[in-house]
Amino acid sequence: MLEETGFYNLRSAKSLFHHLAKCGVEVFCASPGSSSVPLALGLSSLENPRTMVHFDERGMAFHALGIAKASQKPVALFCTSGTAVANLFPAIMEGAMSRIPLIVITADRSQDKYFSGENQTVVQQKIFADYVKFQIDLSLSDPFITEEFLAKMISHAVFMSQNGPVHINCQVRWPLFSSKEIPQSSAISTHYEKTVSIPTESTLDRWSKMFPEKGVIVVGANPYKQDISSLFALAEKLGWPIFADILSNCRENHPNLIPYYQFMLKEEKPDCILHFGDGLTSKKLQDWASSSPYYFHVADHSNRHDPKHRVTHRLECDPFVFCEKILPYVEKKSKWIESWQEKKKKISEKLEEYFAVNTGVSEPKIFWDLTETLDTPLFLSNSMPVRNADTFLFPKGARHPILSNRGVSGSDGVIATATGVAEGLKKGTLLILGDIAALHDLNSLALVKKSKYPVTTMIINNGGGGIFSFLPIAEKKEVFDEFIATIHDFKFTYAAKMFDVPIIEIETNREENVRHHQEITDLCASCFCTAF
Repeated sequence: MLEETGFYNLRSAKSLFHHLAKCGVEVFCASPGSSSVPLALGLSSLENPRTMVHFDERGMAFHALGIAKASQKPVALFCTSGTAVANLFPAIMEGAMSRIPLIVITADRSQDKYFSGENQTVVQQKIFADYVKFQIDLSLSDPFITEEFLAKMISHAVFMSQNGPVHINCQVRWPLFSSKEIPQSSAISTHYEKTVSIPTESTLDRWSKMFPEKGVIVVGANPYKQDISSLFALAEKLGWPIFADILSNCRENHPNLIPYYQFMLKEEKPDCILHFGDGLTSKKLQDWASSSPYYFHVADHSNRHDPKHRVTHRLECDPFVFCEKILPYVEKKSKWIESWQEKKKKISEKLEEYFAVNTGVSEPKIFWDLTETLDTPLFLSNSMPVRNADTFLFPKGARHPILSNRGVSGSDGVIATATGVAEGLKKGTLLILGDIAALHDLNSLALVKKSKYPVTTMIINNGGGGIFSFLPIAEKKEVFDEFIATIHDFKFTYAAKMFDVPIIEIETNREENVRHHQEITDLCASCFCTAF
């Protein structure tokens, strides 16, 4: 009987990974453990799988997230039972909010071990709650689980992952495996076609007739796509400006794309917002856009991105397909774009004037200079880096993917995600992060060391949480320094030596950072700007 238990554990695990591969999963990430032995053996039964093993489950999960985020393909990951599973949660939360295709496989003790004091045993059923799109508990040692069931269940899980993480919780009994030969599964997986949404002619006709003269196209976070010409064609025909978020992957040299738009938002309000993709990095733009009486939102999913609750019309469709389909219905062209192009010219001149005089190192200037030199994919941490990039970085060269974990905007897992992005893109990647994010994820420098593709790591070290210095609480020094700013005097030179990786560390001053931003705001004030 015990020998049979090991046989069924291994049979189910082998079938699980066989059908994952059949359904197009190419990359598998893992953290070692004892309960996950059947899963490791199941993975090893595949022919030349692409694998990554990392000692820390949290970093491993963020690495998998980065691969899936960059490649836009599902990635499978697994770990042992207990607290190992809990360490996956931050990456799963980010994956859920960003709709990243992750297949999360966790080893678990059998249900009769729950509430018994059995070592390394916690209740893992539905542990990720609403942060997974599909979840199932699978007893690997159950002899009544058929090959057909496994084939169909895995197919469904992979399909469901196109909208975010899924969870397969695998309960195991001892012995974990058997020496008996396991035959290859002959069951057939289900082939799912990707869901496609095309707007109807009536919707296109109705929406086009509602577009007024003074509208703005706002592009939030979007996956990187090679062809975005339909977006520019629609903007040209409408005569509307485009405000493209740093994560829109749409910042390209085009007359209708307006850089430095955050310095142009004042009393003048649009009559209509046409918002493509996910949320916006800039709260100022978010507030300004929400003042519009008509707010159209197009995204290729059903998740809401409407924090101000102002969306009046919503369509589930690929934004660039929408642009292409509605183009024939748009008739009139506004001249409103001309006023925005004039504003762009004035603000650009002011910023060039400022940085020509202020040539020293500053956080705004790091991203201003990157405008001329960026020639690689870029991954940004949250807090100041992504905000400064959103404000000052409008690359003049060839377009490259720009990514960040903005689903829940955490400070953790940044280095691990960036290494995954490099793997997913199969390209060297530039990582820019702050010192607090670097401290949160120091052990993932081990992933930088072993990365097949170079991850150039730039840490902006201002000795604490620089973004908090912009908040009113910064004036209360007795509370701010100890409880808010997370002040430290760490240098990352020693971490670079420990992990034997090159790190570019740029030291800045938090107070001077606030001053630089205020000076830039004041200089642009004569050109209809508001505070940073």
